[in-house]
Amino acid sequence: MVASISIEIGKIALEIAKKRHNIRKLEEGHELGYIIHAKNTLS
Repeated sequence: MVASISIEIGKIALEIAKKRHNIRKLEEGHELGYIIHAKNTLS
């Protein structure tokens, strides 16, 4: 049971990491990406 819970948590973590990567990729490629970068740096 503990192993199956660990596997599910791993799957969820992997999905979150994939989505975060896609968001960062979109921000970098966006025309106004420098504004997003500045906002993140200043906050």
